[in-house]
Amino acid sequence: MSTYRFIPRRFRWRSGRGQAMAEFALILPLLMLVLTGILQFGLMLSANVGSTNVAREVARYGSVCLVKDAPSASSCGTDTRGYLDIILPKRINAGVPAADQTSVCYESYLAPKSNVSDPDRWNVRLTVSLGIRYPLFIPVISWILDPLDGVGDGQFLLLSKEAMRVEGGALPTDPGVLPCS
Repeated sequence: MSTYRFIPRRFRWRSGRGQAMAEFALILPLLMLVLTGILQFGLMLSANVGSTNVAREVARYGSVCLVKDAPSASSCGTDTRGYLDIILPKRINAGVPAADQTSVCYESYLAPKSNVSDPDRWNVRLTVSLGIRYPLFIPVISWILDPLDGVGDGQFLLLSKEAMRVEGGALPTDPGVLPCS
């Protein structure tokens, strides 16, 4: 004879049918936050790679312009900035260009391993800085990321920078301060 029937009903093991459902209901919000965060970061990474490629393309375009002094740097900078303004909307699918974070600058620098007697010891470097304000479309992720760039606008600032030596040889004298555009 079994002793099972003499155990009161309240002390018997209950069925665990609803336990998995309750655990899933507790974990689901956290799981959705992680998955949407991965989606948001993946799209932001894609936009950042695109903006880096645009900065590299514009820097390559501007590095073939011959810069010898401030007026030629200003002319090349205006031309390169115009190319940036044309190419950026075509290459970036999402995001808004941040005009306050975008610049094209030519700067002179002393060539490495040059000495005082070397007549061609000054070079010119082009630096293209590019900012994209990428929209944050997932609210919880937006609450976390939006304050990080210092502006509470529902967008995240992605910055890209590329520097290249300007072709055309070195210069015998320092061309002085070169303008940014």
